[in-house]
Amino acid sequence: MVLLTALIQGMLSFWIKDTAHRGIVSTICVLVVLLYAIISQTISSIPLLNLITPFHGVPILVLVLAVVLIWRTLRATVEIKTFKFLNMLAVLLIAVSLAQAAFGFAETSRALTVQQVPVLSTASQPDIYFLMFDEYTGPRALNDLYGFDDSSFTQALADKGFYVASNSTSNYFGSLHSIDSIFNLNYLKSFTNIATSKSYDPVLLESLIQKNAVVSALKNSGYKFYQVGSWWNPTRSNIEATTNFQAQPDLLNLPLFADHFLVDNTILQPVMNQLYPVSQDTSTVPNQVESVTNLAGQNFGPKFVFAHILLPHAPNVYGANCQDVSGKGYADNNQEAYLNQVRCANKTILAMVEQIQKKSATPPIIIVQSDEGNELKYDAPSSVDAVPQSFEEKYSILNAFYFPDKNYSLLYPTITSVNTFRVVFQQYFGANLPVLPDNNRLLTGVYDINTAKDVTTIVQNSLGFVAK
Repeated sequence: MVLLTALIQGMLSFWIKDTAHRGIVSTICVLVVLLYAIISQTISSIPLLNLITPFHGVPILVLVLAVVLIWRTLRATVEIKTFKFLNMLAVLLIAVSLAQAAFGFAETSRALTVQQVPVLSTASQPDIYFLMFDEYTGPRALNDLYGFDDSSFTQALADKGFYVASNSTSNYFGSLHSIDSIFNLNYLKSFTNIATSKSYDPVLLESLIQKNAVVSALKNSGYKFYQVGSWWNPTRSNIEATTNFQAQPDLLNLPLFADHFLVDNTILQPVMNQLYPVSQDTSTVPNQVESVTNLAGQNFGPKFVFAHILLPHAPNVYGANCQDVSGKGYADNNQEAYLNQVRCANKTILAMVEQIQKKSATPPIIIVQSDEGNELKYDAPSSVDAVPQSFEEKYSILNAFYFPDKNYSLLYPTITSVNTFRVVFQQYFGANLPVLPDNNRLLTGVYDINTAKDVTTIVQNSLGFVAK
């Protein structure tokens, strides 16, 4: 931001000769850059003006507002007190922005010091594929809520040697919290060790996806890590990966805490959204599948492959046979469109599994799992008083394991996602990681992990079972 301010001042010096006017105009420019998120959110909340948001009207209005202020400034007589005050305000905003970024870095570093990375035996080192299909509601809930029979798919997985956990649930709903708990082998509060204000928690949790206990443990024992990224920023790429296969490029490639404070909250956000729109087109999933299956045919030592595939997650752009239906404009809550994406996901999963098993020199570990269920019929629960069906829809997940030795004695139908790698590391790497109690938690403050409430009984009752 300091460089930005100097650049603006330098450019304005060719146009505005008066020092006071130039100072105020440069301050207006800095304020627009730094406060873009606040300004745009304010505009979007105003009746009628919010109607233009889908048509990129907000950035235009912000720029128009800035131009009007600059024009008024150039026509006015500027007092030296006003000039000094606005310059001090700009300096203060720059300092706050830098301090926020530094605070995010410090919080992440502190959390990493309490992160528990298990020591793994190197006696057995099978390749590991972790295929995460986003918002794939579990087979039981699909049948209960949508009347969709997914048994032919789960049977096809069983025929390929998989153990399908029929009543599996996520510990949290929401990709950020669910993936964090999976990759860090514990419930959020156990490994973050923080009690900060909720506004900083997403930055911390995003960073702990980047540098997580599972990847650290595997890399320490000689594994190479390959990430097949999604278009969702926290899993678009990973700084710890040996190689990133990105669904969409990341021009700046900043650390997540810096990206949050220096891009997401500034005027760079609409610019980056135009250059690299955050969305899924029909080439995304095929590209991800190709990346994974190509890796299966390469033998260069033990590898861990994580692919985050946003399917059957919206937008609904795939038909039942994975054909392009983006032109039909299906709404995100269209049930038949979602179920067609489930059918497409099923075909994709079976094809990937077949290729991985066929190309692998030695039998690998394959985990097919969703991070959370959908919210198609019911809004995601926001309190313990939400209707039971909303818990069933959102917490029920697909969860299937393929182990080379077909020994599934540590698995059970109600296993939750936090125990995924605890079982794998215990069975194949001799790690002292006993299975945790299978609890479900609801964050009443979306990003504030300190608001977690235990909703295990509610989730179990909604699905009609009692956990192990």
